[in-house]
Amino acid sequence: MVVLLVGLLGSRWVRAQLVPALSLAALASALGLTIWQWNEQKSIVAGALRIDSLSADADLILLAGGACAVLLAWRSLAAREAAHGEFHALLLTSIGGMSLLAAAQNTVILFVGLELLSIPLYVLCATEMKREHSLESG
Repeated sequence: MVVLLVGLLGSRWVRAQLVPALSLAALASALGLTIWQWNEQKSIVAGALRIDSLSADADLILLAGGACAVLLAWRSLAAREAAHGEFHALLLTSIGGMSLLAAAQNTVILFVGLELLSIPLYVLCATEMKREHSLESG
């Protein structure tokens, strides 16, 4: 939410530099929380999510891939056309859905994680407004 709200600010520097930096900070804080819960073996949220070594490993891979995606999108045309804040908020939401999907232990949470993963990706496909293929894929 912070990334999305900061992206609404009018300054070009804020949208082009601060929003990706905030996205990286959010991913770094998620990485810190993943490392903090590294050797835990427990179920949370009434048994709907499972924190174990497999979900922690998947989170590490997802967070590294997310950081690479943010770094690659820092100067991309798609992020500029999507007004930076929306692009990075959708990217972070999709990464959160991937993480939720990796820790799901319940069919309902599995479905919520899948939807949280896929719907922002559908929108991200259509962020490059000037390309016909981007709009068609969205």
